[in-house]
Amino acid sequence: MLTWLQEGQKKGTGLDYFEGTFKENFTRARDIDDKKSVQLIWYELRDGSDQNESFKRINDKKVSLNNAELIRAMFLSDSAEYELDEKLIDAYPEKLQELVRKSELTRKEAHVIEQWDLIEKQLREPKFWAFVKNDASDGGYSCRIEYLFDLISQKGMQERDELFTYLKFEDMVRKHEVEGLWALWLKVESYFATLVSWFEDRNFYHKVGFLIAERSNRVLMELLELSATQTKTKFRQTVDWIIKKHIMINTTDDVFKYSYNEVNEKAALKRILFYYNVETTRRSVNMDFFPLHLYKKSQWTLEHIHAQNSDRIDHSDKKKWETWVVENMKALKQLESRFKDDDKFDPRPELIFLKNNKMRMKDNTYVFADFSVCFDSVNAYYNTMAKNEGGTPEIHNISNMALLSGTVNTSISNSVFEVKRQMIMKADADGEYIPYCTKLVFLKYYNKDEENFSVQHSFYWSEKDRTSYLNNLQIVLKGILDVKDPDKENENLHNENNG
Repeated sequence: MLTWLQEGQKKGTGLDYFEGTFKENFTRARDIDDKKSVQLIWYELRDGSDQNESFKRINDKKVSLNNAELIRAMFLSDSAEYELDEKLIDAYPEKLQELVRKSELTRKEAHVIEQWDLIEKQLREPKFWAFVKNDASDGGYSCRIEYLFDLISQKGMQERDELFTYLKFEDMVRKHEVEGLWALWLKVESYFATLVSWFEDRNFYHKVGFLIAERSNRVLMELLELSATQTKTKFRQTVDWIIKKHIMINTTDDVFKYSYNEVNEKAALKRILFYYNVETTRRSVNMDFFPLHLYKKSQWTLEHIHAQNSDRIDHSDKKKWETWVVENMKALKQLESRFKDDDKFDPRPELIFLKNNKMRMKDNTYVFADFSVCFDSVNAYYNTMAKNEGGTPEIHNISNMALLSGTVNTSISNSVFEVKRQMIMKADADGEYIPYCTKLVFLKYYNKDEENFSVQHSFYWSEKDRTSYLNNLQIVLKGILDVKDPDKENENLHNENNG
């Protein structure tokens, strides 16, 4: 191309012939003002096919080659130059050296082809893909190995150049950022081997998997680089420190005082509860790995375990009021046979009251104040049950919070504990993924050590329930909350040794 332009310059058909944006973009450096420039793709034909026909086929309907295809051509084209062990070749008689050289090139090409297919196959395993990618979607990767190439090239999420990774790979070889083409492929294998080792390790699967899910793929690039330069002990400490910095607003905070009513703290509570579910799973030797592939299929929200405040329900959406009434009617019907002969806890008066409110909602005169009376009445019914154990007020910290998927939360938001319990059990029975710790909350398993565990009431969330839950949160989170900055710790240790 360059030769053609140089020769055309003499004839008046060179680069100066293309006035306007083509010439401007062609002569502009790629990194100036973040504007696009003209890039040339050199594509080697290996099978002797007609170059014109191949060009038409490749560019038919403007379907361009992706980075993976271009990088594959870079490794496997006739012009690919792998560095060889010249000492090994020189050990052979001179007349055999060229044959050995060709044999070594063929062997390395065959190795790349074989490993390429193995890597692509592994990346197509749903659980592995969900581990290495923050949202577990295809993300436009028709060849998933391209995602691995993006990690190596440090491609940013906002990168506009579609061929960034391919061009970066070319630069790495041309600018000797790696020792050669074979060294670049070995870097690909090294990254992949590291990801596989983390995926198979219970500790790293949960901790690295949590960070990838929470912080996008950029953190994975960072971790891969750190793992190559740090000792195993230092790397484990670094991973824990990164987690601590991520889940907390400030690393000196008391996270158990974070409030749902503060925007930043609410977001932190969600991160902490996700980690709590992951860490609970990691610590349990009787459980399989945390199902990242299931978790990433939903959007997750915070929900009050015990809700007594109607203010968070949409004041203008009567459909949401009606949904609340219908679901609470279902829950009370479940209690009807159990308490119908109990004057104190007979739910039938509440059922009649809810039914009347449901009918009245069709009237334009029914307003949110009317619904609030209905809301408070149902809460008072359950609070009467709970008072013997100490009724739990609505608390806005982590001891009264659980993770729910958006679909479940929309249906039961701000309902009483019994409604949430029944709907979560139904969703779980229907095969919907419910986080492990959320199930423990609504099955009240955090009280399993209580003497009356097998006969305790499951209709309300008591102060004892909340205290048991908080104790477990503190135990499980203690390990990560006590983590220190490894760089400062090592620096202090160095100073002590030299003091």
